[in-house]
Amino acid sequence: MENTGCSVCGTPVRRLLFCDGKLPGFQRVMMGNKVLLAVCSACGALWCFSRQGLRSVPVCGVRWLQDQAAWTALYDRDDGLALCAWHFETMRRVFAENHAAAPVCAEWRAWLESRGVIQPLATR
Repeated sequence: MENTGCSVCGTPVRRLLFCDGKLPGFQRVMMGNKVLLAVCSACGALWCFSRQGLRSVPVCGVRWLQDQAAWTALYDRDDGLALCAWHFETMRRVFAENHAAAPVCAEWRAWLESRGVIQPLATR
């Protein structure tokens, strides 16, 4: 049987998670300047969520592999700017590795393509 990970967040298989911002199945741990640390209520995995400046598209969560103290220390360094940069760079790297297979809504794909993060999918 294929390992699909946690039934709520997909950990450890999933590295990105798109949602509407309500974060069903998550508890907010810390909220800051354009970033949020949340914990999956099913498996305890930590996720860093950010909109990356987009107001009308789903929030993107990136799996946070360190502990809450490391997230807080990085946040406190510059009010979350480094976390926003880490979030964007991690998103970019995951999409660069295999963007065709990454589950993403059309708005996010268009935004990432417009910034050169990913190449447009080949039209069929």
